[in-house]
Amino acid sequence: CPLRFLRTKKNTTLRAALSSYHLFYHTHSKPASLEGGSINNCAHAFDLYGLVLDFRTFGIKHDTIQDMGFAVSDTDSFIQEVTEEVRRDHLFKLIRKYGWIAIAVVILIVAGAAYREYSRAQDRATAQAFGSQILAALDKNEHQERVQTLDTITAPDAAGAALLAMLKSSELAADGKSKDAVAALDTVANDLTVDQRYRDIATFKRLIRDDAGLAVQDRREGFEYLATPGNPLRLLASEQLAILDLAQGDVEAATNRLSEILQDAELTQGLRQRASQMMIALGKDPTALGQ
Repeated sequence: CPLRFLRTKKNTTLRAALSSYHLFYHTHSKPASLEGGSINNCAHAFDLYGLVLDFRTFGIKHDTIQDMGFAVSDTDSFIQEVTEEVRRDHLFKLIRKYGWIAIAVVILIVAGAAYREYSRAQDRATAQAFGSQILAALDKNEHQERVQTLDTITAPDAAGAALLAMLKSSELAADGKSKDAVAALDTVANDLTVDQRYRDIATFKRLIRDDAGLAVQDRREGFEYLATPGNPLRLLASEQLAILDLAQGDVEAATNRLSEILQDAELTQGLRQRASQMMIALGKDPTALGQ
């Protein structure tokens, strides 16, 4: 560790500080090897952090250190080593201070994921049990037995209750109890807690029943409501409107509705066959549409 820098600097305070370093170094046992005057080889002979603090305090730059007799590469290596130690120490302090937050976040994430999977498993098991009960009820031979078995099933939610009511309505209608069947559909259609799609299905099933006691105009208004764009039952409601048009003798209106149905991009295969058969019965060629 050369000391030629003491003769090159006029700043007495800096020289005093470096002289103190020189005295401290010579009062301690020298390291085993000082080849090349490397600063790193002298690191254990003085307070590493204190020396860096002195360098920063006096604003020693690379060119100044080079004038003092130190190699710039040795100085860069020394400063880099000390900086890494300071950063490592600072990182450990941050971990000790805020590490529990990261651990708590990880625990919350794991707990949330586990609860989510548990909830999904519970919902899946409930749905499977509900479906199995319905299948067991529909396996009964008599309609009355099916209705009685369906009455014993507890729905897990409003959608399940709507499904049970519509199944009971079908069985009641098949058993000749039209009034009770319509009442079951009305229960679903008027229940505001049920999803709109289930309410629309119940309304549609009620409108297509001839024994529901509805006037033709009431049925038409109901189907027109269901035939609005965006409704999943739109094409089925349009088909029923075409049937009503035919029943009232309006062949042209029925033909126009059927033509619109056949040209719709959401047309299903079953509805295509029914609409095509109706067009042929009216003397129209369904394959000539759009030509």
